[in-house]
Amino acid sequence: MVLSIQSVNPIQTNASVGTSSASSVGNGFKDALSQAIGSLNSTQTEANNQVAQLINGNASDLSNVTIALEKSDLTLKLAVNVRDKVVNAYQEVMRMQV
Repeated sequence: MVLSIQSVNPIQTNASVGTSSASSVGNGFKDALSQAIGSLNSTQTEANNQVAQLINGNASDLSNVTIALEKSDLTLKLAVNVRDKVVNAYQEVMRMQV
């Protein structure tokens, strides 16, 4: 099937991209970071709740607890690796000579 040229959406030009303010870009990063930290926190909390239920004898399945713990561990490792990369990038920028 061949699409007609009129049905293709136009590409956004640089002029329209540059109209966003620096504060809106900063807010986007802030929101993304807040969401990632919130997700990390909820994953950790869910794992802690599952372990508490296991200790109290209320857990229905040990595999669900193990999966929650592994998911929590992987999420924390990812967050630490991202933090390390950001710190390394910042240090590299600070070493640049102007």
